Amino acid sequence: MALFTGEQRTATVVAIAETVLYEITKEDIAPLMANQSEVSELISRMLAQRQLATQSRMNVHHDAETIKEDVYKRVLNKIENFFGLDGK
Repeated sequence: MALFTGEQRTATVVAIAETVLYEITKEDIAPLMANQSEVSELISRMLAQRQLATQSRMNVHHDAETIKEDVYKRVLNKIENFFGLDGK
């Protein structure tokens, strides 16, 4: 999520075998976000679903539909702010 919102990372990955990694930066995906507004909306929905699943595993219970929409809007807003899209 940090790549899309600018927030601090919340997870660490450790490779258990020899691995080739590629770094994807904000600058790499900024043109895609700027030119195809639906991409930020789709990513927001995906990240919102992942956050809701995590909250569910942590036994946080609320009105699921209301929370889903709130999380989606919050994530989309963070992505748009991070990439300077201003709600395009």
